[in-house]
Amino acid sequence: MKKIAFSMTVPFALRAFMADHIRVLSKKYDVTVFSNFANDTCAGLFDDSVELVHIQFARSPHPLRDIKCLFHLCSVFRKGKYDSVHSITPKAGLVTMIAAWAMRVPIRIHTFTGQVWVTVPSGLWRSILKCMDRLIAFFSTDVYVDSWSQRAFLVREKIIKEGKVLASGSVNGVDCEKFKPDADYRASVRKQFGISDKGIVFGFLGRLNKQKGLLDLFEAIASLENNADLNLLCVGPDEEGIERLVGDNYPALIGRVRFAGQTTVPENFYSAFDVLCIPSYREGFGSSVIEAAACGVPALASRIYGLTDAVEENVTGIMHAVGSIEEIREGLQMFINNPVLREELGRNARKRVLEKFQTKRLASAMMNEYEKLFIQNN
Repeated sequence: MKKIAFSMTVPFALRAFMADHIRVLSKKYDVTVFSNFANDTCAGLFDDSVELVHIQFARSPHPLRDIKCLFHLCSVFRKGKYDSVHSITPKAGLVTMIAAWAMRVPIRIHTFTGQVWVTVPSGLWRSILKCMDRLIAFFSTDVYVDSWSQRAFLVREKIIKEGKVLASGSVNGVDCEKFKPDADYRASVRKQFGISDKGIVFGFLGRLNKQKGLLDLFEAIASLENNADLNLLCVGPDEEGIERLVGDNYPALIGRVRFAGQTTVPENFYSAFDVLCIPSYREGFGSSVIEAAACGVPALASRIYGLTDAVEENVTGIMHAVGSIEEIREGLQMFINNPVLREELGRNARKRVLEKFQTKRLASAMMNEYEKLFIQNN
């Protein structure tokens, strides 16, 4: 039986991006997952056929710890005699691909899902981060990219020479049996946060930080005329004290903006949204867009690579220039004034996901890729 190792910095990436792929692949191959399981053991995520191994990856720069991880991975790759090693996330990607190359693992795959350096000002640090991505590609035998627009960007920036996009894009796709419109979830979530059935709910779901464009969204909502039925529900881990910033800097939003914290049931919240807002400065694809779309929720999104694949402009959502508070405000107002538009774009969004982005389609494409690679390397 062929042996595959997956590597990612933190279990969040495992749950969000690779879990379904791994479940499918583990039916045919021997699969091991390497990640920092110190704070999340992922208990119950897989059956006993998938082995989870703790590696002390650090998300932020930590040279000594990174070197220790490199030697640890070299040791386990040498002993494990893996046929393929597949990394996702930048830090794990660099350390893993170097270790796999050093141990002569024949198939070394990295999946690019967005670039940290895109929002870093020009200078030494940006150059270092770009160089790290180039090294990941150099030590890989195969590169996957989760959207066509991101692939074009990486080629243009000379990070990669070529790369594969599975199916129509995204990393994992969407389980459309799990993510679907649900009136009961809609009612229960709104009741939990004191939002009326007639209230308009703009939603954000993801990591709460400034790179996601949340401050731009706050500014745009604060500039709208007073509307008691307008609400913003933010769901996800608060990485930069965003909730505190609302209280300190946006008094007009107090009572309008609610914070739900991190969730393991995002489908419940999507059903409560009328519109998903994703005014990000960088995205690899925008998984939350297609998850919300599967629940019949249109998007208001920034016009950047990755999101231009996840949203079909004026068909499944409205797009705006990145960082443009005025265009965000106009998009919000358009959705507020046009409930028929919200419903039409929401229907289009779910239909598009069913046709292009279902998990089973992505998992099948991943399985086909592995079968081809193993045949080529026999």
